[in-house]
Amino acid sequence: MAIDTFETITHSPQETQELGKKIAGSLKKGDIVALFGELGSGKTTMIQGISWGLGVSKDIYVNSPSFVILKEYRGKFPIYHFDLYRLKDFSELTEIGYPDLLDNKGVVLIEWAEKIEKYLSEYIRIEMKYVSLNEREIGISYSATRRKPIVGGHQVTKLPGHQ
Repeated sequence: MAIDTFETITHSPQETQELGKKIAGSLKKGDIVALFGELGSGKTTMIQGISWGLGVSKDIYVNSPSFVILKEYRGKFPIYHFDLYRLKDFSELTEIGYPDLLDNKGVVLIEWAEKIEKYLSEYIRIEMKYVSLNEREIGISYSATRRKPIVGGHQVTKLPGHQ
């Protein structure tokens, strides 16, 4: 699936959010961003940064839709934020219209994407690992059929300001 991976460590929630803003700069309508990682690994923090980078006001509280599965935000185009932590079966997603949201009118952000990975084809993969209280190890890769993400004006092989 992945052909290149960018890896970095962020040292604070704010740095994770800033990385999310940089990732947002390469997103276009129809993109799916699948986030993988254990509880507390920073997936929601990353989605906050991506959402802000896509024009969602910081006055809007971007948080995990754990109990409702889906939240929609308005930025420069619609953002569909899924949290699949409580998902028991893929049919629950079809009941809330998941397939209709893949219509290229917005960006789909998915927390706990490992629960539906077998149903995903072309997507940006963000793997997050808890390192310490403030540090997160982050790997970003993309499917072979998708163009290379551009972050901060550079193709994702190494992000400016990150190791």
